[in-house]
Amino acid sequence: MKKRIIVTLGMHRSGTSLLSAALECLGVDFGDNLISPRPDNPKGFWEDEAIVELNDQLYAVLGSFSSALGFDEQRLLGMPECAELQARIDQLLEQRLNDRVLFGMKDPRLPRLMNVWSQVFEAQDVESAFVIPVRNPLSVAASLARREDFPTGKSLLLWYEHMYRALHFAGARRMVVVDYDGLLEHPRETLLRMADRLGLTFDEAAYQRFLGGVLDRELRHAQFDGAALRAHESSFSALLRLHDLLCRLARDEVGPADKVREMAAVEDDFSALWSLLRHCGRQDVELWSSWQRGIREREDFAARENEMQGRRVALEEQFLAARRELEGLRGRMRCTEEELRQANDAHARALRRLDLLHASTSWKITAPLRWGKRLLAGRGIGQDI
Repeated sequence: MKKRIIVTLGMHRSGTSLLSAALECLGVDFGDNLISPRPDNPKGFWEDEAIVELNDQLYAVLGSFSSALGFDEQRLLGMPECAELQARIDQLLEQRLNDRVLFGMKDPRLPRLMNVWSQVFEAQDVESAFVIPVRNPLSVAASLARREDFPTGKSLLLWYEHMYRALHFAGARRMVVVDYDGLLEHPRETLLRMADRLGLTFDEAAYQRFLGGVLDRELRHAQFDGAALRAHESSFSALLRLHDLLCRLARDEVGPADKVREMAAVEDDFSALWSLLRHCGRQDVELWSSWQRGIREREDFAARENEMQGRRVALEEQFLAARRELEGLRGRMRCTEEELRQANDAHARALRRLDLLHASTSWKITAPLRWGKRLLAGRGIGQDI
């Protein structure tokens, strides 16, 4: 049986995780190397850690990152580093497809990298199909503001670029566009439609697990309608046209001829905005680099501050030790001074006694005797006197 890959293509915070979890009800296996749930995504991400790492490295080839605007995939494809990373993608997909017939991939970085990945799909003769979630861009922006503190204007531009890339790539391939709010409100009907479009089988037991363990309408913290999007100051005509087309594709309201015509209009919009998006992307990278330099400088300053603090503590300890030593020396000096004083006092008393002795009458009377004794001693006489 030919291997198949189902790819979830959508903007960050647009329902890609919920949609990927729903695909498990259709037999899609996302593997067992998934990023663990976090507070901002408590049900899980359905993102393979190795795939995310490779995608980050692909962005880094151009000095870019996932939240920067204006990512130039065509330029990336011409870089030798891209070919090296594609070789690693080839190895990774062989591992993931080794014991699977139907593998799922989800990473919000993928809409701007699918031409890189699709070359590997074709080389391995793997069938691919695509699921595109559509969520109101203002809802996405509100979620990004909570999680990343992004301004609404930037989030709308990111949504536009990602969703255009997703539709531009998948539009001529096997795909289905799914309304995020519709999936929350009508999960069974939405999944049956997805199964029909993708040629997959609906699994009732897996669906019940999905309802009990994943689907949670309380996780939808923001919901905006089309009127709010049209009225918002950061909206622009190209975004509104793209959002409208995606919503009608999700409702199956666009026929083949209309799809070709409307896709051409959407592509013209993007071509007109591409230079601006690339300029914004360069600004993103410069701001990011400046921010990173600031972080490194703060880290260096903190390290130097810690080093100086350590030196200060060491000097304080040395000072305290020297002061203790000085106090000990002063104590010993006081003892020595006391001993010297006592010795001086004793010496003075001895001198006074000697003076008294010299001045005494007995000393004077016996002076001739002492003189004679010294005389005889000098002649060797009177040793026994």
